[in-house]
Amino acid sequence: MSAGLSVSPLGAFMLHLKRRRAVRADTQRLGRWVHERSVDPSMKGKPYPPEFREDAVKLLRSPGRPLSEVASDLGIARESLRRWAKQTGIDEGGREGIST
Repeated sequence: MSAGLSVSPLGAFMLHLKRRRAVRADTQRLGRWVHERSVDPSMKGKPYPPEFREDAVKLLRSPGRPLSEVASDLGIARESLRRWAKQTGIDEGGREGIST
């Protein structure tokens, strides 16, 4: 804890639940977009928009969410999500590679 602030176990648990609900809401929002994409034939074969990729990587980076779970919840391939996260790390300067 910092600066003498203490959080009760119940308070810490409530914060944990609040974070999980926010992550779940983001996952559901992105999942609906993926479902609409899969139903609309005009969307087949087109790349995911950058905003969707950014949101998916943010979900992946949230604590306690393994890559396979996030990818499954969003209905996308694990390898796609892994590559997006890797490229984001390169673009942010945290990894070596060619920036986009």
